[in-house]
Amino acid sequence: MRTMLLRSDRTLGERAAYATPAERMSRPIDRLAYWINERQRITDSRAIGEPKPWTADPILQQFKFCCVQREDDRVTKWIETFWRRPNHDDPQAWFAMCAARIINWPDTLLAIGYPKRWNPARTAAKMHERANAGLQVFTGAYMVTSGGQPGSKIDYIVDTLSRTRTMTDPPRRGDTLAAAHAKLRNAPGFGSFMAAQVVADLKHMELLEDAADWKDWAAPGPGSLRGLARIIGKRVNNPTEFIETLMALREELMPMLDSHVDDLCLQDMQSCLCEFDKYERTLWGEGRPRSRYAGAA
Repeated sequence: MRTMLLRSDRTLGERAAYATPAERMSRPIDRLAYWINERQRITDSRAIGEPKPWTADPILQQFKFCCVQREDDRVTKWIETFWRRPNHDDPQAWFAMCAARIINWPDTLLAIGYPKRWNPARTAAKMHERANAGLQVFTGAYMVTSGGQPGSKIDYIVDTLSRTRTMTDPPRRGDTLAAAHAKLRNAPGFGSFMAAQVVADLKHMELLEDAADWKDWAAPGPGSLRGLARIIGKRVNNPTEFIETLMALREELMPMLDSHVDDLCLQDMQSCLCEFDKYERTLWGEGRPRSRYAGAA
């Protein structure tokens, strides 16, 4: 584990640029608690209209990091307001959330509308209309591709969703989050990450709101595994061990968090570890997040 207060392989300039309270903390778990507290403070300050800067931390000022809790994310708030809440009890919500997350751009979702009745030709036409007008169609947050297929990415995504809709064993009420995730991984074009994003929406709808593992399930990803390794000093590869380790970490971490941080489900913990890994890489001069953020002015 990294416990040096100032790493010798960083220049004085780098240390001056990214000097933060976290750099003076020798335990990685203390730095994780600091990141969560400070990132949540930014979310809260921005929500009540306080002016920039929302933090004195130069890394959090200059680079984009996801919210501590996914429900505070701008796109998630839009999906909750316009798709999830009005269709809370829709038994086909699993498909709607697949469409929501593979596109993940509110203006496009508004254009195509909630897919109560799936019309692929109309959906593709609306998306092409935006593209031809020079407007953004897909999210910039997820790496959504055409699967290596020639032709239009829009047509590929619409075809992928059409094939997904024909799944014979989709998520159903009574499933655990783990079971729903396993089913969604069988959907065309949906790997573990995208399936977990859909599950994270469905747990706030009737379909999975009563799941037994609502608070205590998460799918491991490369970033969260790296972040966890920074905390515990080793790589965890087994999904069951990953969940057990996250639960133990959450128990140790919660007393270290400020009162403005709500209880964290494991999916939020998983995301925080991924973002923490980005923060640590920046702090120690190992790399930087790809997206900048104007958080100082």
